[in-house]
Amino acid sequence: MNIKAGLHKTEMGTAPFLIFSFVVIGFCFAVVNRSFLSFANFMDILMRVSVTAPIAIGIMFCLTVKGIDLSSGTVVGLGGILLVNMVKAGYPLGISVAAVLLFGIFIGLVDGILIAKLNMNPFVATLAIMFVGSSFEKVMTQGGLPIYLYGDKYSLAKIYRGTLAGIPYPILFFVLLVVLIYLVYEKTIVGRRLKASGESIRGAANAGINVRFYYGLAYAAAALLAAYSGIIVASQVQSGQPLVGQSYLWDAIGSAYLSTTLSKNRRPNVLGTVFGTLFLSVISNGLTILGMAFYWKTFFSGLIILFILLTSVVNRSFLSRAKV
Repeated sequence: MNIKAGLHKTEMGTAPFLIFSFVVIGFCFAVVNRSFLSFANFMDILMRVSVTAPIAIGIMFCLTVKGIDLSSGTVVGLGGILLVNMVKAGYPLGISVAAVLLFGIFIGLVDGILIAKLNMNPFVATLAIMFVGSSFEKVMTQGGLPIYLYGDKYSLAKIYRGTLAGIPYPILFFVLLVVLIYLVYEKTIVGRRLKASGESIRGAANAGINVRFYYGLAYAAAALLAAYSGIIVASQVQSGQPLVGQSYLWDAIGSAYLSTTLSKNRRPNVLGTVFGTLFLSVISNGLTILGMAFYWKTFFSGLIILFILLTSVVNRSFLSRAKV
């Protein structure tokens, strides 16, 4: 009985440490600069999370099936450029948004076919799509020049700046999105089959699960969520910005991996991914308030992620020894 209790304690050891680290880091930022705890800054953090977390959740789906999606950042950039071009050409905003979401699904299906049907390595396949997409971003923007929307006649800004009962639309959309994805991922047969496909391909296939379909579904969902974030970003900056998605990609990947440290079985999960995004967004926001250059922000974010993952590895080592 004591051994089992010790194992359980070791499995859950990283989660309290991560939460404790989050509290300590937030406290330090608040002490150094009081504006960190202001309502306006809190909303800035949530707005950042509302853009990054959907991308991270999409990557979480890919991690669930033992894959990775490096093309998500490209989908963010291309989606924003496509949206701005369509709106500027006179298409209704609703049709333009729908076209971007369909574009995201298309890219996800391409990823899924390459990985699930042609058995390509997920890292290599999505890296290739990232390179091709990055080139298209530059082609569509004449070498990398942003495409701006001048004035408010296009109403694109309302997506990012609009509010309901004082709450910005991106935050409302984000909360609804997280609730919906959590229910699907944790409470439905689709989520169970998706996780089963990632746990054991042969076992899932023997149980009658169409593994290839669920692999493709994971990548289609990842690209769809990245396209959604591309819409929010384009609305925020009122332009199509080439390569803008890369600035969100690495935080999203880090957030998805951090979610595994909040699970006793070290599996990616929705709530852990959201918390990981909040964790990294707080770090980035706090370092910005302190006036730190962007390259130092990247350095400290990477250092913290590395430290947390090393802690997880140490916990895993203790767990293995306890089992022996």
